[in-house]
Amino acid sequence: MKRIPLKKVRQIALLLCILGLVVILAGAGLRLIPLILLGCLVLVGEIVFLTLFWRCPHCGGFLDRGCGLYCPHCGHTVDR
Repeated sequence: MKRIPLKKVRQIALLLCILGLVVILAGAGLRLIPLILLGCLVLVGEIVFLTLFWRCPHCGGFLDRGCGLYCPHCGHTVDR
């Protein structure tokens, strides 16, 4: 699988999170259950996306949210 730079992964994840929350809020405001479910589906998609692509560019290990500047698995510097 092709690696995506972590900066781009963070931008896409943020966009998906905002989009999902806006769709959920719009669905709640309009009282449309399918729209709320669509927003939840977008948020689940964001979680799957992060699981697949929020990885160390050196070893491929999953990066924790608070891993800092170094990969917790291999110790290499992680450019964010």
